[in-house]
Amino acid sequence: MPISNAQTFCADISRPALANGRSSLMLCDGRASNAPPANERAISNGHVEPPPPFQFDFSLLEDSTLLDALFEGIPGNEDLFSVTPVPAFNASAEASTEPALRFLEGFTRNTGLTGSFDCGTEAERLEMYAHYEIDRWQYSTGDSNDPLTAKSNEIISVLCETIRTKARNSPVEHEWSKVTEQSCRRLFAPDRLRLYHSLYWAIWHPNVNFVHCSFDITTATISLVAAMAVIGAAVSPVAEDVASARLWFNTVEEIVFADLDVCANDDAQNDLPSLADVQVLQAAYVVCLYQNWEGSVASRRRIRRSRYSAVVARARDLGFANARHLDYHFASDFSWHDFAVREQFIRVLLWIFLLDTAFVIFHNFPPRIAIKELRMHFAHNEACFQAESSLECYQQIITQTCPTGLVLADIVGRLCHSSNDVPLQLSLADLGPLNLFVLTSSLHSIIFQIRQSFGQELHLTPVRNALLNWMEAFRIYSTTYRQSLHHDTLIGTEPTPQTMWKRVGFSRFCPEYWLLAKLMTDKMAAAAQPTMANLSPLTMDGSNDADETENILSHYDETSMQQVNRLIADFQKVVI
Repeated sequence: MPISNAQTFCADISRPALANGRSSLMLCDGRASNAPPANERAISNGHVEPPPPFQFDFSLLEDSTLLDALFEGIPGNEDLFSVTPVPAFNASAEASTEPALRFLEGFTRNTGLTGSFDCGTEAERLEMYAHYEIDRWQYSTGDSNDPLTAKSNEIISVLCETIRTKARNSPVEHEWSKVTEQSCRRLFAPDRLRLYHSLYWAIWHPNVNFVHCSFDITTATISLVAAMAVIGAAVSPVAEDVASARLWFNTVEEIVFADLDVCANDDAQNDLPSLADVQVLQAAYVVCLYQNWEGSVASRRRIRRSRYSAVVARARDLGFANARHLDYHFASDFSWHDFAVREQFIRVLLWIFLLDTAFVIFHNFPPRIAIKELRMHFAHNEACFQAESSLECYQQIITQTCPTGLVLADIVGRLCHSSNDVPLQLSLADLGPLNLFVLTSSLHSIIFQIRQSFGQELHLTPVRNALLNWMEAFRIYSTTYRQSLHHDTLIGTEPTPQTMWKRVGFSRFCPEYWLLAKLMTDKMAAAAQPTMANLSPLTMDGSNDADETENILSHYDETSMQQVNRLIADFQKVVI
């Protein structure tokens, strides 16, 4: 529920968040609050002026210019199969001088989490930091009385043991000393855990939205609590926080993947995994993120080549086919806890697959997940996932209009099967930005496989079919469902620090991933047709040898994204 900035409130975070099916936050007037535990805080009555109303640039949340630019003037169905690239802008489009792939161009040019993802401007992050800094100091009454003291001590103890017993080939660079202990206690102190988790929710969570709002920091696995704190510090606008987080990147990585190895010994076939199993998988994914975008070259290479493979292996152990929802016909049979575990499991597997396709797109690394093994359901819409009570969640589930029980692998197959599957397009349109992002990203995995084969033109028809079906589904979504509260629960409201976690993240840029796939398909088709009559503007230099498609991305397992950034820049010369 929205909470006014002028309203004081306190938190009892020592209680399990799921007790009685409600979150554990209580307003000071005694009314229950459903705000996520990431927003734990207390402001003493009369001692501190409430922060000013939070201002957020809503243009970050929805980009109609991008939508218009990508889809205005797109040729008809008969033209989609030609080798002529889709014009991304026309003369009448607003801001027509901007690049069609402006998000992906910046994503591949910039470095760091805040520079690459949708984390707001520095001024906005500073404003959020100031808000939560007030909360941090007002809540702290001494470590001995802080409900997070036990969790803080547990994390510090495990980190200390990890450093003292590290293996010869361990990435951990610390030696345990008084200086190391002071650094550790600063980053993982109870008040800092509270601050960094608040920053995680407000700044980072929308970009990778797989942690449920029932998350309870006091009962969660230390792996996930530590990983969330590190990435929260890494997106902080305060340089000291970022530097402190980087010192502990490798050590937190070590404890997280040690937990992943322990979990891997369990036989978890043919059943829904426990919440603890899901949280360890989430923690491992978070580590892969901060290391790949903030870590050293060696860390990025280790994540890409080794750690991520362990994440995929653990996902297979837990079973993609187990990531399915039940048929929620009767309220009496509905368990919010069970739903939260299932939805988090589905979402973390979707994001693991998205990271797989990210390695394919941005690093030219062969995919490690086969699309046909994704025998799992899609995620529910954001209104269901963000619901803060059992009743609200169930009401959202029974009122959603999109079909349920769709299997991801089957849907990708149908996308590729025929060129204009209208019933399929209508079914997919209401799935929302995350699921549409997964579908368009899957095309890049298919395109990579085609690039490695001979007779590529023979294999392009399924991709062209999928491009058309996805585009039409997105057209319907953008005109009919995009402004729906089912997919953007902040529509019509002013975002506050308490509701920032609900905003739509960078998955809304999925049309750019579609356009990149379309342009790569165009170039592959043009290379397979060497006559001047069929020559694409992308190959007007006249080169027509059989290895032309290797000019798309010729270097494999690249740590930097410069290669794909140059490709996007070349594409922009044509589509602008």
